[in-house]
Amino acid sequence: MNYVMSDLHGHFEKYKEMLKTIKLKDSDSLFLLGNICDKGPAPFAIMQDALMRCNVFPIIGECDYKALRMLSKMNSDKAKNDPAFRAAFAKWLSEGGMTTVTEFRSLSEESQADVLEFIRDEFVAYDEITAGGTNYVLVHAGLPDFDKNKSLDSYSIKELLAAEPDFSREYFDNKILVTGKTPTFMYSEDHRGRIYRRNGQIGINCGVAEGEDLACLCLDTGEEFYV
Repeated sequence: MNYVMSDLHGHFEKYKEMLKTIKLKDSDSLFLLGNICDKGPAPFAIMQDALMRCNVFPIIGECDYKALRMLSKMNSDKAKNDPAFRAAFAKWLSEGGMTTVTEFRSLSEESQADVLEFIRDEFVAYDEITAGGTNYVLVHAGLPDFDKNKSLDSYSIKELLAAEPDFSREYFDNKILVTGKTPTFMYSEDHRGRIYRRNGQIGINCGVAEGEDLACLCLDTGEEFYV
């Protein structure tokens, strides 16, 4: 089976509970649609668990991208003496990065290097799979300036991370677009804490960072799981 969840935001206990709920097997695949970092207490515990599994595939979100940039530079003399970096770092901390930095500093130097390498080398911009006879495009956020004839590879990471999902339109004729980023209650109060489907799209960030349930979708069957 193929499963997808997103915007874990450091909620390691919810992540582990979901793995038990779906009974994830080695033969299954789990796609994480970005924003593992920030807001919650243990993003790197999630990453260290994912590192031990050959069937977990992370897609980068803007919080992961920012964490990689900030954590890779924060101990360098150049960054410490750069007012622009210090200002950006302080802004990041105030917007949810403090928990990420706190956990990162608790790791050994070897583990710090491992998790940064994991983000840098294993987090992809998007993924495409076929499950249950349906084709899916998996991306953290939206597809800006979309054209059906435009290759997904032509988008830069920054373009994909900056765009908001747009449920007012249908992107593909023969593919379902699955996104995270924006909590589903922002689209419809009726879908607070629940997966949102519209116009050939599925939004799966149900807002665990805002106190709602963590959602997971089985792409093969359409079954929804919540913890």
